Amino acid sequence: MRRPPTPPPEHSPSADLVSASADWLRHTEQVPARPTTAAMVSVLVCTSFQTLLISNLLLAAGSADGAQGQVVRTWPVAMITAVVVVGAAVLLIFRSRAPLLMVLLEGALFLAASVVGMPDLLVFPLLFALFSVVTRPPGRQVSVGIGSVAVVMAISSATVAPPGQFGSEFRGQLVTALVTVALAVAARSVHGWQQSRRCAVQDAEAARTLTRQRDRAVARARVAAELHDGVGHKLTTIIALAEGLADTTGDPEIDEALDGINTVAREGLEDTRRAVRALADDQDQLDTEAFGWHDWTDITAVIARVRSLGVRVVFTETGRRVPDPPLADLCFAVTREALTNAVRHTDELAQVVISWDHHAPSEPSAGIVVTVRSTSTHSLDGGSSTPSQPLSGTGLRRLRDRVARGGGTLTAGRTDSDEWTLRALLLGTPMASAAAVDHGAGQGRR
Repeated sequence: MRRPPTPPPEHSPSADLVSASADWLRHTEQVPARPTTAAMVSVLVCTSFQTLLISNLLLAAGSADGAQGQVVRTWPVAMITAVVVVGAAVLLIFRSRAPLLMVLLEGALFLAASVVGMPDLLVFPLLFALFSVVTRPPGRQVSVGIGSVAVVMAISSATVAPPGQFGSEFRGQLVTALVTVALAVAARSVHGWQQSRRCAVQDAEAARTLTRQRDRAVARARVAAELHDGVGHKLTTIIALAEGLADTTGDPEIDEALDGINTVAREGLEDTRRAVRALADDQDQLDTEAFGWHDWTDITAVIARVRSLGVRVVFTETGRRVPDPPLADLCFAVTREALTNAVRHTDELAQVVISWDHHAPSEPSAGIVVTVRSTSTHSLDGGSSTPSQPLSGTGLRRLRDRVARGGGTLTAGRTDSDEWTLRALLLGTPMASAAAVDHGAGQGRR
């Protein structure tokens, strides 16, 4: 026979209340910390109140009745009493770091004051300590703190209450403690709500950040696929066509041009593959080192390709090169972009003059000044302009931003009717400048 299904256990309202209280205590717990401004102000208020109480008692010592009057009539005892009363308030400065210890200590002082008949002088610090033990620590410390205060007040009531008045005395002290606990519960709830709200805002911001990272990753993957499938295919086709036509034209100049096309296409294909690998990386920013640094000597191949087009290229270099790979790579990029623009945008390009002027490594701003002047065989229309004109090319604008991030400058524009000039000041790193190697004395012309 099949057994009837076991009904789910019923939850009593009291069990649900205990569970909800435990969750509330766990989520609103605060770690011990340095005293806040509000805590310091509360200590100051409590200390001022205690000072007023003991001052009033000492000034009225002659006319005071009962146990308090008997105690403060002796000056040594009066001074000790004043120190204890004010010191109980000053001790509250440590309640942020050790709230349970403070409530136990204040409870002990309150009991001692009850024995000599002066509980009113120390009830205020005890209530402040009770407030702290409810607002900050975990549930176990809260329970111990509230329980200890209840026990202390019961003993105090039994000590100071007249015969038959224990119930009314204890109710009065207990009501005061319960009001303090209610205020502390409200403060703890408000702090927990503020903390939950901050966490919700942080979680929402983290979710937006993850969404942006995902979108960037998807965009990088799309660009990488386009480079691989589109640009890579076209460059591979150019390589195949150049190799297929090699040595078939019977014209040495055409064969040399085809060989140059093949070389440039292969270099472009390799650069495309590096770009695809970098774009496929999960990093938020592309690592420049993933492409490899260009050396100072890499510009020689670029100059040779421009010369193969029948353009006269003059390259001069002064000063000493420094072992600074980022600076060498940036210098190469600026010079290559200037040569590319000269070939693409100058009608009947006749001559390009390139100069690299290295700063002395001992100078604070050791680096290099790159100047590239391209000259046409006929005057250009549109008048003259200055190198400080806004850069119109995408490559030049990107390089200008890269140079500016390193503290340098880049300007380009027409300086004469038939001349276009690019000038860039590139700054190196101090450590690389200090380790400069001798590139040779004097000026070289190539």
